[in-house]
Amino acid sequence: MQPPLPSLIHSSLSSPTLTFSLSPGSVTPSAPTATLFQGPSELVCLVLGFSPSDINNTWLLDNVTELWNNTSTPYRAPGGKFGIRSHLSLAHQDWTPGAVYTCRVTHTTQTLALNISKPGVSLFTQF
Repeated sequence: MQPPLPSLIHSSLSSPTLTFSLSPGSVTPSAPTATLFQGPSELVCLVLGFSPSDINNTWLLDNVTELWNNTSTPYRAPGGKFGIRSHLSLAHQDWTPGAVYTCRVTHTTQTLALNISKPGVSLFTQF
């Protein structure tokens, strides 16, 4: 047989329940800034300084074809705003001269479009 619970614990279990009500705070929206980086086999779109955290990042080829990408989950950066990274892997044959790759960032405050393209190749013959 177990000993009875101490009266202090027993009385705390029977005390009234406290209920907290949280009202949504006001969030001041902050527009994102974006930077596009080019590596040897990938493009990286770094988006920083936005709030709220809902954001969409899309990669486009020639502003028409949507490309598959690897986008991180938004993370909270110092200062309480958010950041996100998106990587687009490119095989050598995909990186064709004149093709325009676009990182399109859509946020409640604005839409950004950062473009990058490989310059055309000029062929010459040496005599």
